[in-house]
Amino acid sequence: MTAVRTLLQSARLPLFQPGLASALDVKAWVANQNYFFTQDIAANSFSLRASDPLQLRQALANDLNRLASASFESAAGVGLDSALPRSLAWGSVRWYYSAFFAAHAFMRLFGTACIQLDDEHVDLVFKAAQVMGRSGGLTALGSGFFAASIDPAFQSVTFCRLKDSHRDTWATLVSIVDGLAETLPNTTALSSHKLEASALLSDLKVQLTRSGSSRGNWLSTMRNSINYRQSHGAWFPYNRSTDPALLESAARAWKIHPSAGPRKGLSELDYFFQASAGLVALVRELTSVAAELNSPLNPIFEKGFLKLLNEAKKTRGGGRVS
Repeated sequence: MTAVRTLLQSARLPLFQPGLASALDVKAWVANQNYFFTQDIAANSFSLRASDPLQLRQALANDLNRLASASFESAAGVGLDSALPRSLAWGSVRWYYSAFFAAHAFMRLFGTACIQLDDEHVDLVFKAAQVMGRSGGLTALGSGFFAASIDPAFQSVTFCRLKDSHRDTWATLVSIVDGLAETLPNTTALSSHKLEASALLSDLKVQLTRSGSSRGNWLSTMRNSINYRQSHGAWFPYNRSTDPALLESAARAWKIHPSAGPRKGLSELDYFFQASAGLVALVRELTSVAAELNSPLNPIFEKGFLKLLNEAKKTRGGGRVS
């Protein structure tokens, strides 16, 4: 898909190249302390300089593989309840988490990881900063949810403190989508391919910011409404608009090429399913094409999400994994 290949020009494609045989993810890389400081740390932001960029690259690759796999596994397992075929409640929640994991995978593909750093992680960062004289006058560094931005050469990571693990994840995704849209004119591609890529990004942002959700958390708002307020007729007693075909349609949609977004005139619940499946489909296409562009390929992907996608071809829900 030409639009996907155009977008991948801004991705961290070296993630798909063979690297160190390391099981570290980004959080474990922080705990491993294989980094140094070029400036003082601050309470809400700090930068780490990788002593071994290959190790950092592999850590981000492990993160990407884990989250892409979680997204695809969640999507492949969504199906109708044989006992209550009109019940869409838990299918809705599962679709949300499939999209949520896809959002995390998307961000890592483009060099950003939203992660929770616990006390054990920030304590190690702080102790290392103290030893190197970079504590910046702080007496401690608080744990919390951070956006970690990794440069294209995998030499440095900048951590910026966030607040809410779901709301701020979606806001960060929107920020990355905006950034990709800004870089499209500088990509090497035909104008038609750039326009196609721009349409994919624009439609994704429209879906994320639906109904006034300017921070991109519309899917999260819908999940909360369905799960905690038991709205949209997804729970018993179901309303007339509760159609089991919604789940079946979404189960097919994530296995095909990402399109220009859900069609108009859908119910909110139908739009939710189609938007969730569309994000998963986009991440599936991005990661699959990125893998195709690299030979030899990082073994973790062959044994990870690519193997899972081959298994998903056999699952219910029709369609194919292209």
